[in-house]
Amino acid sequence: MKKVEFKFNAVELEMPQDEYVIEKTIEIDKESFIRFISNLQMDYDFIKENKKYMYNKKGVAHCIYVTTKDDNFGVLVDSEGYDYARYTAFLYR
Repeated sequence: MKKVEFKFNAVELEMPQDEYVIEKTIEIDKESFIRFISNLQMDYDFIKENKKYMYNKKGVAHCIYVTTKDDNFGVLVDSEGYDYARYTAFLYR
């Protein structure tokens, strides 16, 4: 288990501090990734389709990790049942 700081309805990404578990990695193309990190509060199909992997249990955020094959970083997402990235954290691989 690792630590990350999830931000509620984030506009910008910050470095990790709270506990988390990556339940699934979602790799999207570079153009979609740039759109995603520039518009975190939009609804995304890849979040909607993977809601079951995002939940909080005993103070640990279970989340998806959204990244692209071209980068060495990504975004941890806990949508809390929504179709957008409600809680997010920036994370290097």
